[in-house]
Amino acid sequence: MRVAVIENMRNTGLGALAAALDEAGAEIDWFRVWQDGVLPKDISGHDALVVLGGEQSALDDETHPYLPELVRLTRRFGDAGKAVLGICLGSQILARAYGADNLLGAAREFGWHKIGVTGEGRADPLLSALGGEFTIFEWHADTFSLPEGAVRLASSPVAENQALPNRPRRLWHPVPLRGQCRGRCAMESRIPRYDRAHCAGLAGKPCRVGGKTSRCRRCRGPCHCARLGQPDRIGGGHVAVPGFCLRSDAMPASERDKMAAGEWYCCLDDELDLLRRQARIAVHAHNTLPPDERGAVAPALRELFAQVALNVVIEAPFHCSYGINITLGERVYFNAGCTILDSGRVTVGDRSMFGPGVQIYCAEHHKEPALRSTGIEIARPVTIGSDVWVGGSAIILGGISIGDRAIVGAGAVVTRDVPAGATVVGNPARIR
Repeated sequence: MRVAVIENMRNTGLGALAAALDEAGAEIDWFRVWQDGVLPKDISGHDALVVLGGEQSALDDETHPYLPELVRLTRRFGDAGKAVLGICLGSQILARAYGADNLLGAAREFGWHKIGVTGEGRADPLLSALGGEFTIFEWHADTFSLPEGAVRLASSPVAENQALPNRPRRLWHPVPLRGQCRGRCAMESRIPRYDRAHCAGLAGKPCRVGGKTSRCRRCRGPCHCARLGQPDRIGGGHVAVPGFCLRSDAMPASERDKMAAGEWYCCLDDELDLLRRQARIAVHAHNTLPPDERGAVAPALRELFAQVALNVVIEAPFHCSYGINITLGERVYFNAGCTILDSGRVTVGDRSMFGPGVQIYCAEHHKEPALRSTGIEIARPVTIGSDVWVGGSAIILGGISIGDRAIVGAGAVVTRDVPAGATVVGNPARIR
């Protein structure tokens, strides 16, 4: 089987579908129309078509002139009885190809939402495995009317048409079928029975679910966990279920993988943008809740962090870029206006204190202007020991380690490591 995949936006990826196509032995031809607008010349060379998502609408013909031809190509595949799958924007294009109305801005959804499976969906060979309801990550604003002859398979209160086939071999799916773990296994699906799966193994050891070792479906080697006892969730969790190991010969490294590995990566990547958006939502919740409801750390922000002790206090306002890379020890205190740009790991030891307006920057942009303008940067970790006092408006750059009991004076710019017990002041910070 040969499958044509239309990528409407850079680095979209196939997500869970990659596993299914791999198991079916499919050959995949990528058409990155966001780059060159080139589409398959005809339908004879492919048995199936997958149209992925994108930031544009299905009616943006002026800014994306390839769209009308993609609509016609999609219709030709479908009319020939070949399998067609439209995901997110792809579902909008498929709906347009079959005469439905594209309803722009009519169904705004972002975050995890429950989707109900209709009676027709429970009878469908694909959706029947999901039961009556499943949870999926939504990120869209548009929807479409029901094409003539189509049957609704799944629905939600905001977007009525969540999944539907027009004929047995065509399927619309308006939301991304993708999630990714942050550990060494990368199961890219969110089947509901795994939503609350926890790893029962040790950090860095093979994942175990139900007493059995999870194995990569490609190389059959054991998958590994990033941390102990953490639930699967996008942006901070890992998947303790059978998936793919991130061996170089099994799966290419994503921009997120590169960022975590301390390699040069593109910060304009879609997945990273999604994680930053998730962080903004949690930060907003922390900064806007009344103090008696927020507590020391708002629940949304606490859930976002990699690890945070119960007695940590973070005054509002606070800002972080990802949150998932932040670990805070016992009785850590951040005064108002602190910022942590945690593209790299930020680890703070017990009882350390930060004055107002302290800033921690992990990202280092590329020094070459041409690369810097394309979003190329590298993330360097910051490690701060226990009983450290950082004065107000101090700045700590990426790659810095500050030893236990050290003091950083107000307004200092820390550009090199600070030994344990030392006091540094000035710009650049020097030992006093």
